[in-house]
Amino acid sequence: MTITSPSTKTIRFFLFIHLIILVAGQSGCGQKQQWFKPGINQHTFEKDAAYCRKQAARSTYQDPFAFADGEMRGLEQSAVRERIFEHCMTARGYRLQRKTEKKITLPDR
Repeated sequence: MTITSPSTKTIRFFLFIHLIILVAGQSGCGQKQQWFKPGINQHTFEKDAAYCRKQAARSTYQDPFAFADGEMRGLEQSAVRERIFEHCMTARGYRLQRKTEKKITLPDR
């Protein structure tokens, strides 16, 4: 009996399936979430989010013309970038919380 190691294609396929399941699980079945940090204004939030997006993009950048084995592909790269962004925001003191819909009440006429 000969045991062979799985091919790179097989490993990538299972990694892809795993990432789909992970991303689907993180979506929370459509629950909306927002970043929250007490005592900050919109400008500060936007500045922090832009910084974290930039860090995540730098961390996952790949030469678009490089096709070397082991490079991340589309969905995998997006999932990694999202995790880096979340880690950065958390490190800056933010936390994700479920978004509550604001009810607007109109005055009676």
